[in-house]
Amino acid sequence: MIIFAILVVGGLFYLAFTRPRPVSHPPSPITEVGAGAFPEQFPLDIPIEQGAQLAKNFSVKLVDGRVQATRGFLSKASVASNFTFYKMYLTDPGHGWTILGTAGDQDPSHKALFAKNANGVLTVNISRGVVPGTSFVDLSFVTARPVK
Repeated sequence: MIIFAILVVGGLFYLAFTRPRPVSHPPSPITEVGAGAFPEQFPLDIPIEQGAQLAKNFSVKLVDGRVQATRGFLSKASVASNFTFYKMYLTDPGHGWTILGTAGDQDPSHKALFAKNANGVLTVNISRGVVPGTSFVDLSFVTARPVK
């Protein structure tokens, strides 16, 4: 009985300490930029509401070398108005974007658009603001290829 208990405990220790562990990567540093600047790799053609208050404006290099550039702002327009605006902008052939999909068609408090161009993928998340009739717009672009 004691030998059996020793074998069981030994087996558990063996399994606990010889199993491969997932590789962890150090967190990538976020590079914040001022309100008058664009984050690294953010598409310069993406419009932002005139006079909007920026709440996020940063870029981060991902583990695989691609860059995520994000701008988020408080909008005086509703979720539905912003959704319509960005959908029209991204479907205009002159802007070079292709819409991959949308989300939140049945939810008036949150909507999203996903679009791509030759350089990467843009996610537009729009959620209801605290003040009625306002919203928060989060624009996040991830490059298609690693950036040196």
